[in-house]
Amino acid sequence: MLELIALLKRIGLNEYESRVYSSLNSGSTLTASEISKKASIPRARVYDVLMSLEKKGFVMVSVGRPVSFKAIEPEKALANYENQKRAGFERDLEEMNSLKEELKKNFSRENSEESFDGAWSVSGAQINNIISSALKNAKESVVISTSEANALKKMSAFGSKLRALKGRGVEVKFALNSVKAEKSKELGDFYISKSRNNSRFMVFDNKKVLLFLNEKKEENERALLIESPFIASYLSKL
Repeated sequence: MLELIALLKRIGLNEYESRVYSSLNSGSTLTASEISKKASIPRARVYDVLMSLEKKGFVMVSVGRPVSFKAIEPEKALANYENQKRAGFERDLEEMNSLKEELKKNFSRENSEESFDGAWSVSGAQINNIISSALKNAKESVVISTSEANALKKMSAFGSKLRALKGRGVEVKFALNSVKAEKSKELGDFYISKSRNNSRFMVFDNKKVLLFLNEKKEENERALLIESPFIASYLSKL
């Protein structure tokens, strides 16, 4: 039973919910009092837990007296729970999208990303959002210094934006730290040069720099976002 409880908790049920559902795993029909004893849950809490499990699609409730409860088989229960989770997630996304425009209207311009000054630590999804925004606003040049493997990942994630930049006359340059990468067909006809070191960074319009702090790992990616024409120009020449 302990293993089953641990699995249920990993799925997302809490301690009491996991113990109650486990107590019904034999397929038997039990009353709330019987479940309370079998699952070692206070009598005062068992009804709340059972109602929660019913709402999540894990148990069925009998009609009549005394009220009894039966577990829904795991495959169907998990399908019920998955549908609820998906519906809840979609509602949250809809609400977030509806609030996004309101937030933009009420967010003062001097606090926006375009006008920041100094150096800031960024991580995770922030990094891709910053890259997307910087590529969208680039007018003159973009320099990407990285490994061949990472360059291909950048193409996979931002290839359409990079090609659109080139179509607008913006210079896109890859500085790669391996010689064979200069012949990489996957990078198309973008300008490719040999990097003089193993640093990973991106420079936008010789003004803004995204300097990656992890050496070669993308897990838990962290970077410095720097607005400095001096640093940007220096890195662009490496």
